[in-house]
Amino acid sequence: MDFEKDKYWLWMTHVKEMWTGKARKVLNSFDSPEELYMAKQQELEKTGIFTDADIYNIMAAKQMDMENVWHNLSKKNIRFTHVGHSGYPEKLLLYGDKPLWLFYKGTLPGNEEKLAGMVGARNCSRYGVAMAEKISRQLGGYGVGVISGMARGIDAAAHRGALQAGAKTYAVLGCGVDICYPRENIELYMEIVAHGSVMSEYVPGTEPLSWQFPERNRIISMLSDVVAVVEAKKNSGSLITTDYALQYGKEIYALPGRVGDELSCGCNELIKSGASLLTEGADMLYAMGIFDNLEENNEKNNCKIILEKENEVVYSCLDLLPKNIDDIIKKTGKTSSEVFGILTQLMMKGFVVEPVKNHYARRK
Repeated sequence: MDFEKDKYWLWMTHVKEMWTGKARKVLNSFDSPEELYMAKQQELEKTGIFTDADIYNIMAAKQMDMENVWHNLSKKNIRFTHVGHSGYPEKLLLYGDKPLWLFYKGTLPGNEEKLAGMVGARNCSRYGVAMAEKISRQLGGYGVGVISGMARGIDAAAHRGALQAGAKTYAVLGCGVDICYPRENIELYMEIVAHGSVMSEYVPGTEPLSWQFPERNRIISMLSDVVAVVEAKKNSGSLITTDYALQYGKEIYALPGRVGDELSCGCNELIKSGASLLTEGADMLYAMGIFDNLEENNEKNNCKIILEKENEVVYSCLDLLPKNIDDIIKKTGKTSSEVFGILTQLMMKGFVVEPVKNHYARRK
């Protein structure tokens, strides 16, 4: 971050009730946040776009010590980016309702990075948690990052699955990035920051309010190449994410469930409406063109496993029937971290799959 270059953008985020929608209207009348900052009260009144409360809030914000605000963000390892900044994600620039700025901890996703959005019920079933973890783990094994909202239930399971695969994962929050919500996810929050990022368009210190969560869902959809729903009631908030995803032309996937099961109603309705069936990570990998590329590479480079001795030792222990990780460790005589590392490499190359948690097999 560069204080001199970004201070007026940062200032604008601290104007009371300057939400993204209002800020977008303001920037239609002013060329930049700096121009807004420099405007006198009479100039603000002449525009006709501000209420008396708006003008009061803008003038009051000019009294803030922005350098102190900047230093406080730095102390908390919070970074800031905005439209026009080199660090702003290019994927977001495609959309008219993009966030004008983002606060984040960690590292934002790269512009070429493949990302799968995954959302679902907070009060989910064990089956939903297991499937979310499994599918995210499978995606992560092929280098696909997972983005979600860090809520309890399916969101948290999606993040965990990606982390288990050693992949990157990103959380878009409906509060400030310095607030872990729900509090029970504090360890997950720290892991996400270390292996991706938590991000928000809300100023640090902003408490979680119900209306902010649908807003953050649009950012999940914007950054995702495909979007999956794992368990959702008929009128679930998770379906807001798919509504945005459809607007943005993203392919939707839904995990099927039993007819009449309340947690499956939303997903089953999505499938009836044209969403693709989701049963494993491969479904989404094909949509992103990853499996097709891997198949071509496997045909050309099938001898690579023989050439890489460390990989060959582990690969030779596998067959088409899944084997438990403990059995693989015993047979190879290697440490668990070594085996996990080699298996991750083999999965990323397309030679190995993990159909069940901690069970590995050769890819057919």
